Amino acid sequence: MLGLWRQVVRLGFHLLYHQFAWMYDAVAWIVSGGEWSAWRRTALQCVNPPDDALVLEVGFGTGALHVEMAARGWRMIGLDRSRAMARITRSRLSRAGVTTSLITASAVAIPLGASTVDAIVCTFPSDYIVDAAALGEFRRALKPGAEIAVVVHGVLTRGMWRRVTDALFRVTGQGSIVADRVPSHDQLVTRYRRLTAAFRAAELDVRPIPMTTPNGYAVVLTGRSAAK
Repeated sequence: MLGLWRQVVRLGFHLLYHQFAWMYDAVAWIVSGGEWSAWRRTALQCVNPPDDALVLEVGFGTGALHVEMAARGWRMIGLDRSRAMARITRSRLSRAGVTTSLITASAVAIPLGASTVDAIVCTFPSDYIVDAAALGEFRRALKPGAEIAVVVHGVLTRGMWRRVTDALFRVTGQGSIVADRVPSHDQLVTRYRRLTAAFRAAELDVRPIPMTTPNGYAVVLTGRSAAK
């Protein structure tokens, strides 16, 4: 029964990211109690690319973070396997007057040369984030010692909506966190031990940190690729 439910959840995510991509922003806002943009934005607070650096966003979705990166003066490139999301993002970037390169491809086969990018940002990724092939591609594309920031979880700590959000995370297999305060370092390390181990196996030295937002916090895996 659990296996069947996971298949249903995966199908739902697939439809939302492809055939119903036009609904994505509205659904994200609803399920997060309006906190989604703030959670997503924490990725940008965890990297500090040098001038003229190239930043890769893996899973650019509807392009909102791309617009914010452009406002910071960053050079960026986006990768997403969804053609529907790419169409939405191109339209959004055109309206914002932003020029960038968007690649329609999978994270397990990033069509960039080795040691190409100065940073990778990624927000609320699907299960490719634990795929050794994808993490190996992250490592290959990053320059030695380059930064990485992955927003893996968003939590509401106040408001009536927090238990609804937690229930949605739980039933979709993304974990349950009902809390009225930001967890300690040790609690985060314990909770995300397996995920950080997968990154470190790919020579990506990351640690989970909480980033506070107006009504909660986001958990971000942040760190650097191995220096060579």
